[in-house]
Amino acid sequence: MANWYYYNKNDEKIGPISAAVLKELASQGLITKETKVENSNGRTALAGQVNGLTFAETKKPEAPPPVEAEVYGLTSPSSAPPTAEFDFPALTSEAHTPSDFDPFPPPALIAPQAPPATSKRPAALKKPIVAIPVGCFAIFLFLIVLGIIGAIIDPEGMERRKEAREPRGSQVSDTTIDLSAGALMSAYNANKVSADRDFKGKILQVSGTIDTIGKDALNSPYVALKTKNPIFSVQCIFSKRDEAALTSLRKGASITIKGKCSGATGNVILRNCSIVEP
Repeated sequence: MANWYYYNKNDEKIGPISAAVLKELASQGLITKETKVENSNGRTALAGQVNGLTFAETKKPEAPPPVEAEVYGLTSPSSAPPTAEFDFPALTSEAHTPSDFDPFPPPALIAPQAPPATSKRPAALKKPIVAIPVGCFAIFLFLIVLGIIGAIIDPEGMERRKEAREPRGSQVSDTTIDLSAGALMSAYNANKVSADRDFKGKILQVSGTIDTIGKDALNSPYVALKTKNPIFSVQCIFSKRDEAALTSLRKGASITIKGKCSGATGNVILRNCSIVEP
């Protein structure tokens, strides 16, 4: 599974993300055909040129049909028939005399109509319309949809937010495991179940060579360490407040990073990281 990147409106590079996440962002309209994307080989193109992406369609509202005014046979001012066919008499000072064919009889000649029948049920017994439960249900449904979308875009978001609330000093009490980025990736390639038992949820101090420096889909800064795997790496995610510490790093430099392992989803992920040795 290759990693992808995309550029937002400010031309900021966001990623890496999987191909499945890229498809989901396109189907939801978060990525358009004009969005610039980049694959793991560094090749860039517009999202509309990538095979397999389906984009959300925005339909333009259709104009309502023209309303024709049917007044004495006239459909529109432009299509009005000759005035000779509708020669109305000029207004005079003579009193209006109703006739059998008069379409506008005086108000006194119009027979009064009985008011519509209403329910004889007492007003006190009528139940008011309760709209509060419907509104609550709509809000509840909206929150569920937001949770589903968040789970699709960031399946480890709950764990990430939980770790972000943990004090940084809480890592010191755990036993730190020293190893290289290549050894960590090899362990997960050999047996993911065994590697999770040995490393997941524990504090690791990983040494390696910087491959990429960037931001993920949630705009969190990260440093990716090279491994023998041509596609995946050890991705060390930092807090946004540590973003300034990454500005002096350069690709190809050696570094040691300390963080909490959260398993592997292609890349081996370390969270709440800090730089031990630049």
